[in-house]
Amino acid sequence: MKRCGYVSLVQIPLQARVLVVAVVIGGVVAMAAHAQTGSTTGFVEKFSSTKLPSPLRWHAPVPGPVYRISNGALHIELPESVGGFDVWTESDNAPSLFAEAPVGDWDMSARIRLEHVPAEAEFHAGLAERFSDGHTMLWGPYQSRRFTGVDGRQIWLERTGEGRMDALSMSGDVVDLRVEKRGAHYTFALRREGEASWSEVAATSSLSEAKQVGVVVKTFSSDGGRSQPVSVAVEELALTPVEEASASANDGSVRIDVTRDGLFKVDRNIYGHFIEHLGKCIHRGLWAELLNNRKFAGSTSAKGVIERWEPVGTADFSDGHDDPYTGGQYQRIVLTGAPAGIAQAGIGLIADKSYDVRIIARAPDQKASLRARLGAAEVEVGAPRVTWQEFKVTLKSAQNTAQGRFEILASGSGRVDIGCVSVMPSDNLQGFRRDVIETVRAIKPPNVRWPGGNFVSGYDWREGIGPRDRRPPRWDRAWRAWEMNDVGTDEFIDFCRLLDTQPYICVNAGEGTPRQAAEWVEYCNGSTNTAMGALRAANGHPQPYDVLLWGTGNEIWGDWQLGHVSAVIHALKAVELARAMLAVDPRLKLVLCGVDGDSYGDWNRQILPVAGQYHDYLAVHYYKRASFADPPALLYESVVTAPDDVEQRLRHTLEIIREKIPQRPIPVAFDEWNVSYARALQQNPLTDQPPLADALFEAGVFHAMIRLGDRVTLANLAQLVNVLGLLRVSDTEVLKTPGFLAFEMYAPHFYGQAQSVTLPERLRGLVDIVAVRPENAGTLAVGLINRSLDRACPVTLALSGFKPQRVSLMRINASSIEATNTWKNPDAIRILRENPKWTPHWELPAHSVTVLLLSER
Repeated sequence: MKRCGYVSLVQIPLQARVLVVAVVIGGVVAMAAHAQTGSTTGFVEKFSSTKLPSPLRWHAPVPGPVYRISNGALHIELPESVGGFDVWTESDNAPSLFAEAPVGDWDMSARIRLEHVPAEAEFHAGLAERFSDGHTMLWGPYQSRRFTGVDGRQIWLERTGEGRMDALSMSGDVVDLRVEKRGAHYTFALRREGEASWSEVAATSSLSEAKQVGVVVKTFSSDGGRSQPVSVAVEELALTPVEEASASANDGSVRIDVTRDGLFKVDRNIYGHFIEHLGKCIHRGLWAELLNNRKFAGSTSAKGVIERWEPVGTADFSDGHDDPYTGGQYQRIVLTGAPAGIAQAGIGLIADKSYDVRIIARAPDQKASLRARLGAAEVEVGAPRVTWQEFKVTLKSAQNTAQGRFEILASGSGRVDIGCVSVMPSDNLQGFRRDVIETVRAIKPPNVRWPGGNFVSGYDWREGIGPRDRRPPRWDRAWRAWEMNDVGTDEFIDFCRLLDTQPYICVNAGEGTPRQAAEWVEYCNGSTNTAMGALRAANGHPQPYDVLLWGTGNEIWGDWQLGHVSAVIHALKAVELARAMLAVDPRLKLVLCGVDGDSYGDWNRQILPVAGQYHDYLAVHYYKRASFADPPALLYESVVTAPDDVEQRLRHTLEIIREKIPQRPIPVAFDEWNVSYARALQQNPLTDQPPLADALFEAGVFHAMIRLGDRVTLANLAQLVNVLGLLRVSDTEVLKTPGFLAFEMYAPHFYGQAQSVTLPERLRGLVDIVAVRPENAGTLAVGLINRSLDRACPVTLALSGFKPQRVSLMRINASSIEATNTWKNPDAIRILRENPKWTPHWELPAHSVTVLLLSER
C-alpha cells in the first residue's frame, strides 16, 4: 500500500526539482515538462530584455493572442473572438506562457496590470496552477456581470469547471498576487496598489502536484457571442522553491495540547439540519402520505381526470367546482353502468404492513357506494351522503412492491364526488414516517430549520394550520410544484418533538409582512390569552411551543428569490421584522439574511450596520457544485478539498462582521450547506447516490466549523431527506448516505471545548485533524481525515495534558473512491467500529475519516 512519507506527501525526492511558470490564457496550458535535478533557485523576472527568458515558454493553440515585452513588462493581448479564448470544461483554445512547476513547496508572485479591459468584457487574469487536463486553478482579476451580479471587477479564485471558490472586490487597475504551496495546501494572497503587506484571502488544497504554473489571461462570452479584446501586463513575475525542513520523528508528530477549558466552546448546534417543501424532502420523504395530489389541485386531462390520477372503468369524469371540500375543485364521477373510479400507481408497499385509508366523498344522488383497493387488498368503504363525509378503512398489503396501485371504485348509479384522499402506513408517528424518524434519531439533531429555503418567501403560515384535509393546496412558485399544505407549523413542532430537537423557523421576508411574522411568533409562543395563542389552542395545542430560534428571511440577495430586493431595502425590512417579532417575545434569537464574504455587491457590509444590532447571527449559505459526469478522481478531489474554501469564506465573513459591527460581532449561522450534484434537484432524487467523497466533505466542514467554533455557532445541512439528502427514502426503504455516516460519527461527540492541534507542514492540505473535549472532561474526541486518493498516511499523536487508557475507534472508508451505498448494496460504505489499545501511532487509510474517542478511565 502507498504511504505518505515524512519527506514528501507524494514521495518525490527533494533533490528533484521541476520549474514552471504558466500564463494560461483562458485555459489549458501545453504540457512541456522541463525537469531539472539538483537545487533550483527559481527566478525573479522583471522583463528587462525584449526576448522571452528561459524557462518561460509561449504556447498558442489558435491564432490571435500575442505577447510582447517592453518597458519592463510582458504584455498579453487577446483580440475579439467568437466565444473568446477560454479554459473550461468545454473549451481549450487559450494561449499560455508557462514554466515547469518545482517539486515540493514553492511561492509564486506577480504584479498584474489591466491595460485595456472594456467595461463589458468578460475576462479572468492572474496566477495559475495546472494539475492536469481540465484541472487548473486561477487567482486574479475577474469581470463578468453575468456571473458576479455586479458591475466592476473582482478578485476571483476559481477551479476549472467549478467557478468561483472565493471572491472580493477590486479597485484600480493594478494588483500584486501571490500563491504559496505547502504540502498539498495552497494559500492565495493579494496586495493592492499602495499597500505594504500581503493579505491572505483564500486557501484550498490539491491532492495532485501542479505540473505547470504561471499567469493566465482568458476571455469568454455568452451564447456564442464575440468576446471583447483585452490587454494585460505582467510585471515582476517570481517563482521561489521552498526547501522543506529536515524530517525527524518529532517533525511528523501532530501535537494536541489538552486543557479542561480548551480554546473556546464548540456549540452542538453546528450539527443542525434543514427541511424544505421541495421535491421529495417532506412529501414522499419525511411525511408518511403515499398519494400525490391528494386534494385534486391542478389541470384536468382530456379524460376528465385531475392530474396525477388516472381513470378506472367507463364513466363521465370531470372536475367539479361547486362547494369543493378543499381548495378550488374536486374529482367528479358520474356512473354510466359498470363500477368506475380513479387510481394512482407507483406506490411502494410492504407485505403484511397495514395502511390507513381516508376518503372524503359525497353522492348528491345517494345511489352509489365506494370500495377501496390497495394492491390485491380490497374493502367496502360505504355509501356517501349528500354532503361531504369522511370514511376511514385499513388495508393490509399482500406483497412487497414498488409499483403498488391504489383505487377508489364507485358502483351503483348517479354522481359521486371525491374531495380528498389519504393513504398512510398505519405505524406512522403523528403523520411522519416511523422508519425515517427512528433512523434520524441516531444522529441526534440539535436543531432543524424550516420551511425554507426559497419556499418560504412565498409561504403564508396561516394557510398551514387547522384541519389538514381542509387546508387548501397551493402552487409553490419557488419550485413550480403543487404543495398540499399537510405539513405546517403544528406538524413541524411535532416533528421536532419526535426528534427531541430545537425548532428553527425562517419567516417570509420576501412577500410577507412584519405583522405576519409577529403573529407567527405569537402563534408559537403566545399564551392562550393572546389571539394567536388562542388559535393554537383551538387547533389542539394549548401549551406554547417556545420556538426561540428564528430567521428573518432567506436569500433575499438572489434574483431567483420571491421578493428579491437590494441590500439596503432588505436591511430596513429586516429591522421591521425583528422589532415586530421581538415585541411579541424578546427572548428570540434572530438570524439575519447574509452572504459569504463580500459577494453579491458587498451585501454584508451594507446590511450589517443597519440590521446587525437587532440580530444574533448572520446567515451564510454554501453549495459545492459537482457533477457525476466528471472523471472520478477530479470529482473526488473537487469535493474533498472544498472544506478549505468553506473555512476561508467563513473567516472572511467573520472579518466583515467585526469590521462593520465591532461593538457586537455576531456569530455566523451556516444554515445551508452541502454538495450539490447535477440532477440532484430532480423530483425523483433516488437514482444518483452520493459517493464516498461526501463523508470526507462533511467531516472537513465539521473540522472547519470546530476551528471557528467560537464564531460559527449554528449550522444546518441542506437537506435531511432526498433533496441533496443525508437519507435517501423510497416509499418502503431508508438508505444511509456516506454523509449521514459522518454525522453519526461526529454529531454526538464533537462539541464542548476545542483543543489546540498543531499539524506538521508535510500534512497540510492532505490530512486534517481536530480535537474536542466533550462536556465529560475525562474524554477526548479526535477527528482525522486522510484526503489522499491512494496513499495511507501514518500520523503520531503527541498528547499533552491527557493520558488515554481506553480507545473507541470509528472509521469510514472503502476500497474505491467511487464507492457508494445503493438500494441493492446499502452497506458498501459503513462505519467500522473497533476498540484497539491506545498507541500514539496511527495509520490513516487513503480516502478515510477516522474518529478516536479517548478516555482517561
